Formats: sequence, structure tokens, C-alpha cells
Amino acid sequence: MDQSKTDNRKAWAQLWQRDKKANMAIIMAIVLVPLAAVIGLAIDSARKVTAVRHVQLALDAASLAALRALEDAENSDADVRTIGLDVFQANLETSQDDLECDDPSVSIDRTNLSVRVQAACQFDAMIGGGITGDNVRFNDVAQAKARALTLDVALMLDVSGSMEGEKLDFLKDGAKETVRTLVGGNTNDRVRVALVSFDTAVNAGAFGNAAQGLPETADEYNNGLDKVCVTERTGAEQYTDEEPGPFQWVGNLSPMCPDSSVLPLTSNLSTLNASIDSLVAVGSTAGHIAVAWSWYLISPKWGDILPASSRPHPYDGDALKVVILMTDGLFNIQYSASPSIGIALNLCDAMRANDILIYAIAFDAPATAQWMLKTCTGNPEERYYEAETGEDLLEAYSSIARELTALALAE
Repeated sequence: MDQSKTDNRKAWAQLWQRDKKANMAIIMAIVLVPLAAVIGLAIDSARKVTAVRHVQLALDAASLAALRALEDAENSDADVRTIGLDVFQANLETSQDDLECDDPSVSIDRTNLSVRVQAACQFDAMIGGGITGDNVRFNDVAQAKARALTLDVALMLDVSGSMEGEKLDFLKDGAKETVRTLVGGNTNDRVRVALVSFDTAVNAGAFGNAAQGLPETADEYNNGLDKVCVTERTGAEQYTDEEPGPFQWVGNLSPMCPDSSVLPLTSNLSTLNASIDSLVAVGSTAGHIAVAWSWYLISPKWGDILPASSRPHPYDGDALKVVILMTDGLFNIQYSASPSIGIALNLCDAMRANDILIYAIAFDAPATAQWMLKTCTGNPEERYYEAETGEDLLEAYSSIARELTALALAE
């Protein structure tokens, strides 16, 4: 074969190979453009989700802060708006650098005690906007509305002998911090707190004789009218909050109980602190009686034996009712055939059936007590706390108080 013809064929073959590479480059270029656009849009969409979430959190914080300011009658609408805007901007500073928001609008409704905060925000797209011009900026609007819930809260406080000393000091600090967070100084009667301390029994004080069906001046154990010891109710209404009456009186089988009496619902911070400061640790652990009285003091069915200012709100959905249980030991004494733990669990079941939220703190408590408290909450993942140290106890109370405060926020 002629060598020149052979060389020509090789040259054409090499040229064809080069042409195929060029074709592949063109194809890859065509494919990469939409692929890059898709990837860019996916990245921008993910960033948008993060941005919206951050803006919503900032709006939530702003509306709640503005609501707290609104509860103070000394604050003008301008003051409330300023506080809301400051909190919004402070939270926004922790967001991605290219997120920009206009100043939010703050709408105030003093009649219904509510605040609505709304903002429009946007940010530059990193990749998607560079490829598709109409997608350079994202715009979004988030809204948050805060409304003030009415709260009836009962704190059950263990003052049995095992709480003596430093443990009692931590309990007092935790309880006072809780009421200070909940009641503040400007919530008026929207938030009220009741206290139920217990050891061998419960001191029902001025309400004890009425709950036992005794004359107002009865003093069967010569303890004085400010120390009326009560025990559990028996019979058909043992696990209910029915008002005291014939065949449903509470018991009076113990001459011993705390010197500190129950304190019915109040929004007076000084009164609450004074009652907490008066706590003394002594005696056994009849916690089931305190569980019952924690319910009684927030139950509208018991309103007739309580002062008018302490009458619980109705079970109508407008008021949130909460019980916060706390103990460091086993419930180990009862005055009927039923064990203390069993009575407590049945009462907790009945409270939850009435839409009462139950929180519980086990303070350096044994396993059985932990199990009981977890069961009482009905939701241990969210409303049960274990505190091994005094610092843990303070944090548990603070966490619960913060959560209850946050329940004032609703979108």
C-alpha cells in the first residue's frame, strides 16, 4: 500500500479523535450550566429555610419581650415598641451576615393584652441568583403574636426531715426564683401562685376546719388555728377535686404537720417570699396529701372555702393550670389503707384528665420516687427533672419557670 495514503488515514483518524473530545467538552458545558443552577438553587433554598427560622425566633423573642413590657402600666406604647425592636435586632445580629430586615411593625392591643410583631427580610442568593437573574433576592414575611395566658400554678414543696440544712436553702432559693420569674411585678392577677409544703401531713391553716367539716374555731390538737393538720380524703371522692362536704371531707388523723400553712393563689410577691422563707424541715414524707392540696388550691370547685382573690379560674380553657411537684424521697406515710405512692399516682391521673400540666423535680431522690414523679407528669421527656445537686435544683426550677413564661407566646 502506498505509504502516503496510510499516513493520510492516520491523520484523519487523529483529527476525528480530537473532534470527539471537542464534542464532549461542548456537551459537558451544556450539562454543567443547568446542573450548577440546580445545585445553586438547592443551596439558596436551604439558606432561606435557615434564615426564615432565625427571623421567626427573633420575632418570637421580640413579641414576648414587648408583651412583658406591656404588662407594666407605666410603659407607653412607644416604650413597648422600643423594647420589642431592641430585642428583635439583638437576636438578628446572630444571624447570617447578609440577612437584611426592615424595622418590624409592632401592633399593640391593650384590651386583649396582645402584641403582634411583623417583619420583611431578604438576603442575597450566593449561587442561584447568579445564574437565574429573577432569583437574586429572597423576600419573606414572618409574623408572631404574643398573648397573655392566665396561669394558676401550685408549687408542692417537700419540707420533710431529709430536706434539713443546705437542701432546704436550695429549695427556698429555687422556689423564690420561680415565683419571681412567673409573677414578676407587673402581671397583676393574670399569674397567681399557690404554695403547699408538706412533711408528716399538710397544714391547711385557716382553711383546714372548713375542709374537715369542723367549726371555724375548732382546735382538736391544740395547735392553734394557724396550724390545722389535714390528711388524705377517703371514700368515693378520694381521687377527685370535689368540694369538701358530707362524706367527702378531708381527714384529720395527724396532730403533726409543718408550721408553714398552705398559701392559696396570690400574685403578691412579698407574701409568696415570706411564706417560702418560713419553711422548716422536719418529719416524714406524706407527699400524697400535698399532691391533693396542690390540686385543691387551683380547682374552681374549692373556691367557696378560699378568699375571693384566691379563687381559682374555671376549667374553661382560658386559664392554664399547672402543678409543680418536688420531693427528695419516698412517700412513706399514709392514714388510710391505700399506700401514699398509689394515692399520689391516682391523683396525678385525675389531674391530667382535667388538662392540668404536671411538672416534677426529683431532688437527690431514690429510684422509686423518680419513677413515681415521672409517671405523674405523663410526659417525663418534657416535664420531669432530676436534680442531684442544689445547683441542679435551681436550674430545674428556672427551666420550668422559663417554659411556663414562654407559654404566653402563641402564633
